[in-house]
Amino acid sequence: METKITEINDCKKLLEATLTYDELIPDFDAAVIEYKKKANIPGFRKGKAPLAMIKKMYADAIEYSALEDIAEKTLKKYIIENQVNMVGTGSLIDLDYKPKESLLVKVEFEYLPEFTVENYKNLELTKNTYKFDKSLVDEEIQHILFQRATRELDGQVLDDEYEVTIDSQEIDEAGSPIIGRTEKDVVFYVGDKRLDKNLRNAIKDIREGETRNVDVIDKDEQPIKYQITCKKINKLVYPELTEEFLKEVTYDDSIKTKEEFESYIEKRIRSSYDELSQNELEKQAVAEVVKLNDVKVPDHFVKIMLDSQLEEFKEKNKEYFKKFGDTFKEDDFRKERTGETLYFLKWHLLRDKIAEVEKLEINDDDYLKYAEKFASRYNIPAEKLIEIFKKNENENRNIFESKIVNFIIDNSTVKEVEKDLNEKKEN
Repeated sequence: METKITEINDCKKLLEATLTYDELIPDFDAAVIEYKKKANIPGFRKGKAPLAMIKKMYADAIEYSALEDIAEKTLKKYIIENQVNMVGTGSLIDLDYKPKESLLVKVEFEYLPEFTVENYKNLELTKNTYKFDKSLVDEEIQHILFQRATRELDGQVLDDEYEVTIDSQEIDEAGSPIIGRTEKDVVFYVGDKRLDKNLRNAIKDIREGETRNVDVIDKDEQPIKYQITCKKINKLVYPELTEEFLKEVTYDDSIKTKEEFESYIEKRIRSSYDELSQNELEKQAVAEVVKLNDVKVPDHFVKIMLDSQLEEFKEKNKEYFKKFGDTFKEDDFRKERTGETLYFLKWHLLRDKIAEVEKLEINDDDYLKYAEKFASRYNIPAEKLIEIFKKNENENRNIFESKIVNFIIDNSTVKEVEKDLNEKKEN
């Protein structure tokens, strides 16, 4: 068998193989034997006709029907002998059979090229550490109390601790209502400092059933006139910080006083800051490794992942597809997600290669560290979580990936930069 390989792209090749008729005979004979097993020839029981008769009557047809199987076998032989890491099944491009002479097979196949990962140590990374603002503790406690406050009907707003239900109607300069610009049963918390200043002032001492006009500024800094009608007023009555209440909101019997509650909230906020900072650092480490290491991804991998994303999207949006499925463009869906999918696949190939090179595997310490992160959050002993995680395939992937990323970080230079979280939100 003569072979010729042509590079189509970084992950795809064309195999051209020429087989002589002598090389084809064993496959043709095997095809005749298979055909004999199911052949119905007059005068013989099924499968009992002589091979010579089968060959005489159907040899040409059997040979042509066997060509695709021979092409598949030829590709498989090449892949095994040359130790090619093929992905997918290959695509038959052409079969040129000259009876009693030769067969030319042309097959395209994708493969995962051999690659090395080198640039994953000694990276220069930046870790954002966020300033802690003590006022956040008071805001969080206020939020918790707000969520658990009881609502008592009242007739007039007397301070900030009220909720007001209003209907609003946009009006023009002459005070006439604008059709289609009405909102019903909108609830406002008077003490919400994010409210438009004029709206907040308008509802501060409003009475139930009262109607007022108010000018507000929209997100584009344009003035809009509204007529608002107060439909309901609720006074917020906040719970006291009793031991029972503190246990209910913290799931912690040891927190019994306001000061302990404040410390608990502060610890939780600081922990969320640390988690945000670490997540950003990990994403940065991954991005650097992907940027600095060239790895080619076969189209087959991309297609499989995009197919999966598309099926998941359709499953989650069944009602939409019932009504508007004809207008949905699958090609646009795939194009929008191709870049992110390529990035994801490149990282996973690099991640696995790093693990292979550094001989990194999950051990009991990894499970323990991972479980300790969630133990206090769920109020479950870390030892019990470990057993759950070990049986969960997704969690095992998370632990494995975390180990690789932290290995990269531990072998890099990390510069800490203090930032204000409010600046991050504004940006």
